[in-house]
Amino acid sequence: KQQQLDDPPRNVEGNLYQPAHDEPRERGDYPGHVMERSLYTAASLHPWVTGMLLGAAGLAIAGLTTGGASRKRDRWIPAARR
Repeated sequence: KQQQLDDPPRNVEGNLYQPAHDEPRERGDYPGHVMERSLYTAASLHPWVTGMLLGAAGLAIAGLTTGGASRKRDRWIPAARR
């Protein structure tokens, strides 16, 4: 339902045997919002770059989470050693 308009079709016969416009066009005339770029399409077209970015993000998150725990553990001194 979201991809269909309530307007009647502009060209009832369609454009199977002849073009709908006199000159070819790259873009349509949809009145709503149209995304020019897609993150999903960019990621699927460049899988190696996507994998490297996700791997780097995972390493950064792992470094932040394990590094913070080890610093806290080094500062803690048991009461018997004080």
